[in-house]
Amino acid sequence: IFIAITSVATFIGSIVLAEPIATLFTKQGTEVFDIAIEGFRLFSSSYLFIGLNIFASAMFTALSNGRVSAIISLFRTFVFLILALIFLPMLLEATGIWIAIPVAEGLSVMISVAYLVYLRKVYNYA
Repeated sequence: IFIAITSVATFIGSIVLAEPIATLFTKQGTEVFDIAIEGFRLFSSSYLFIGLNIFASAMFTALSNGRVSAIISLFRTFVFLILALIFLPMLLEATGIWIAIPVAEGLSVMISVAYLVYLRKVYNYA
């Protein structure tokens, strides 16, 4: 519940505060500013997924299951990300680059949830 609440709050905060954050790095009214706002809002959707993926990986590390932890980490930070960076720009141009991490994290949630469900009886958690 905590992860879900903080993930949604971070996502909403990122959407609401996109312009003030962008002004720290570039001037309003410029093309760079507009690109930064659009990109940050697209990228911020990854915050909805990152928390669960990090939690699942850390939990399996704590349970001495480095294999599962490594699989989750490998897919979220390498396999899905590389594939997204290769194929999404072909389909969506620059937007594909911005959403590569959200897509990789979203796909990784499926692996995280699958392991959490599959191994719940092995480790006796709810």
